[in-house]
Amino acid sequence: MGIFLKGIGIGNKISIGKVFIYEKKSIEVSEEKDQIPYEAKIEKLKELFEEVKRELDETYLEAKKLAPKEAEIFLFHKGILEDKYVLEKIKSYLRKSYSLAYSISAAFYEIRKEFENMEQELFRERAKDIEDIRERVLEKILDVKTFTLSKLPYPCIVIARDLTPSDTANLDLEKILGFVTEEGSRTSHTAILAQALGIPAVLGIKGIISQVSNEEEIIIDSEEGMVILKPSEEEKRAYLLKKEEKDKYYSE
Repeated sequence: MGIFLKGIGIGNKISIGKVFIYEKKSIEVSEEKDQIPYEAKIEKLKELFEEVKRELDETYLEAKKLAPKEAEIFLFHKGILEDKYVLEKIKSYLRKSYSLAYSISAAFYEIRKEFENMEQELFRERAKDIEDIRERVLEKILDVKTFTLSKLPYPCIVIARDLTPSDTANLDLEKILGFVTEEGSRTSHTAILAQALGIPAVLGIKGIISQVSNEEEIIIDSEEGMVILKPSEEEKRAYLLKKEEKDKYYSE
């Protein structure tokens, strides 16, 4: 008998497929100061933000083709870069002669923590949007590119600690069979995008990364919020039949 794990289901589909573990590493920036003039760093910051905003416009237009309303998430991200509070946070570090990269990283970290400490879950979930933007900006200034899910190695169910809205919007739709995360809630922008894109997902399965291996077969039932590890042949047949019935029902 398989191992049944209960989480938060997004969607109404069943998916059976191989695991692909996505372990995204956060970009770390060391605390350092420099002798670059404050005004020069401000000018660079403006250029950087404009470049990232152009990218967000492109992401929005691409996502809009599949999920018009939900794509507005990326306009919200663009708004973060235009927020005076965000800019002032970064400037407060620049005035102390910290490097531009560290100032950006530290300021976004502070703001993320502020959201994480809010009482309402809806606001706490926005902390992930702040982290998403932080990663985008730091990738630009440090000229680094982290692995994305835009080209998956095989048809798979992605297992991750969490996915950002950008991760979700960039998913390889030809090979993604669904995803499971250790964190997340129904109100997260990631969940909203997954629902709109028709990607079955189960969120909030703590510790699942340590319980699976790449290419092992699992089952997810997004309607029930269930993940089945090491399913028996009998369970696979039962869920395959259930999947066929669901697919037929929702295609009619």
